[in-house]
Amino acid sequence: MQSHTPFLRALLSLLAAAACFAVAASHAATDSARLETIAEQSKFLRTGRYAETERLCKAYASAWQDAVRCVEFGRTPEERPMLALVASRSGALTPEEARRRDLPVLLLQGGIHSGEIDGKDAGFIALRELLEDKVAPGALKAFVVVFVPVFNIDGHERFGPWNRPNQVGPQEMGWRATAQNFNPNRDYAKADANNSNYATKGFAAGAVGGLELRIAKRVSVDADIGPYVISLKETQTNLTSTGLDFVVNTALNIYLF
Repeated sequence: MQSHTPFLRALLSLLAAAACFAVAASHAATDSARLETIAEQSKFLRTGRYAETERLCKAYASAWQDAVRCVEFGRTPEERPMLALVASRSGALTPEEARRRDLPVLLLQGGIHSGEIDGKDAGFIALRELLEDKVAPGALKAFVVVFVPVFNIDGHERFGPWNRPNQVGPQEMGWRATAQNFNPNRDYAKADANNSNYATKGFAAGAVGGLELRIAKRVSVDADIGPYVISLKETQTNLTSTGLDFVVNTALNIYLF
């Protein structure tokens, strides 16, 4: 019996090591699943409700405590928290620190029209792969990402299967307009919606001239061009940016009568 003791000890050690490995692998799989979107888990047939965004925002900040912050930057008209993920490997996770280090800041917004919600899910996947160095290894040391998964949150929660019948997937999605019935994709200059008020106020003034060319009996093309002075003020920091821009519009006109 004594001669078998070394063998039994080795066997027990191997079994213990295998058990530890299995537990570690299980934890790794659980952590990976915890950071996955419902879109990924459903093979991109479904998208999650806003509760998923709130959960993932906190989960990313917990998984990468040195590189991600989950911040609330406002409230919607229906009192939902407006969340953003701030990510960088540079150590600059505040506006003051990014400005002090003169780092570029990349703003990504999803869910502006919340029926077209692929940007939310794609943004979470892209940010996760950046943080894991699966894409562009080391890139986050050189800049700061501010990712807003859903901008039109109240519209996002107006969930239904027929909000965009001309769109292929997901099975259910949000609505185009906000709870106040503003179209946020047309509201960046006016900032009438509560969603936009946090961001900018300002004005644009200019003069436009153009030319229309008739190319058939009832068809014409035209082009307008002109200079505009645009001034924007960030409402939370009071930073102001003013400059001269040129606006170009082109159109194809079809006259029915």
